Amino acid sequence: MRDWRSEIRGFKSLGIFILVVSLLIIHCSFAFAIRPLYTEDCWGPDMGKAVIESGWLFLTRRDNSGVNEFITSIKYGWTDKIVLSIDLPYMTVYSADGNYDGMSTGTFKMKYTFYKNELETERACFLLGYQVDTNNPHNSSEPNAHDITSMFVYSNDLGNYSYSLNCGYQFDDEPGGQPREDSILYNASLTKPLSQIINVMGEVQYSINTYTSDIVGETAVGFNYKYNKNLKFDMAIGCGLNENSSSSNLALGLTYLF
Repeated sequence: MRDWRSEIRGFKSLGIFILVVSLLIIHCSFAFAIRPLYTEDCWGPDMGKAVIESGWLFLTRRDNSGVNEFITSIKYGWTDKIVLSIDLPYMTVYSADGNYDGMSTGTFKMKYTFYKNELETERACFLLGYQVDTNNPHNSSEPNAHDITSMFVYSNDLGNYSYSLNCGYQFDDEPGGQPREDSILYNASLTKPLSQIINVMGEVQYSINTYTSDIVGETAVGFNYKYNKNLKFDMAIGCGLNENSSSSNLALGLTYLF
């Protein structure tokens, strides 16, 4: 005689096991890599792990000029709370003032997580970015600068979706005695898992120039696809929200976890 109660308990145990494994896959830190969005989040590589993010940005401005940029970002989990990274961009600029093709200004970043809950689904961190001279000094469109960006980042995973909020300030190091044009930064992003391997997302970002009071607004929607446990592809399309912003932009890239 079959023991139906034992079989039911067995099915329940199997269901709970599958559910737990699925949640671990969906909510692993790799699923929350920043690409293809600009908005920062509080997830990153674990301690002792490294991530390489590479991406192409194709941007058109309202004055019919354009920028093509290839950015390579290397991120390393220094401790369980600190992630170090460096962005190395190669830029091609098309404009009426002349074209440029070469290295642009890179950025060194340190992100420190000062709060996370027991489940690590809610985090808050502080990001400090410093621009370094990696560009060609003859590039008039991107002069050598040492801008400093400080930003508070909050991320929360609610299961069906996750979101991140940024609030920051960029200190402008204007060479040649030009007026400093610091910026106040506000960014927000929303990510929704469609499956264990696909996330869809969107963001809104604003910056306010403290010298001219000009506001730049951008928005983008995109997705990333997890090819395997180490490799992920992404794409996003966006546009400007006002006359000071871009006309349109397209981002393509990949993330590789070591």
